[in-house]
Amino acid sequence: MMDELRIDSSVRPAELPGMDPKKPQEGKEKGFADMLGDSLAEVDRQIRTADEQAQRMVAGEDVSIHSTMINLEKANISLEFMLQIRNKVIEAYQEIMRMQI
Repeated sequence: MMDELRIDSSVRPAELPGMDPKKPQEGKEKGFADMLGDSLAEVDRQIRTADEQAQRMVAGEDVSIHSTMINLEKANISLEFMLQIRNKVIEAYQEIMRMQI
């Protein structure tokens, strides 16, 4: 029964695009803090872009009100999402602090 089992050596692990399986990852691994920092930077960029577009529209430049409102809503939703993430992280931290050792 054991001699019927064979390992297929042609099966390879899944790889992400741009990832060289032979080359070790040298300090390229991103942590949770890096991911949060990148997300905050993206939210900040969206808010600044939406604000700039709204200011241009108010100044009378030829800017579409539809794209302005869409950008403002995208920025608002992104900010609300980040606030929810922050709340969940704080809640998890508080739960860990309540644990007894």
